[in-house]
Amino acid sequence: MQKKKRFSILATIFFCLYYFALPVFTGYFNFLNTKIFGSMNGAYLFALSQFFVAWILAILYVRHANKLDRDIQKLIDQQRREAS
Repeated sequence: MQKKKRFSILATIFFCLYYFALPVFTGYFNFLNTKIFGSMNGAYLFALSQFFVAWILAILYVRHANKLDRDIQKLIDQQRREAS
């Protein structure tokens, strides 16, 4: 449970920092206002990247949870063997 809690807290902190970086960067700095191509500027690309980061974090969480489930199942099986 400690591994799950640590992963969840770190992932949440990372995502919150990444999510709130957009309004901070656009409000206090000008580098995201530069045009990248056409009418697309850095702020739009940063906002779009937040969707990808959310998906990547979700995939990482599922992998982590599956690994933890396997570890928990091993512990349960070990306890059953020792009990019998």
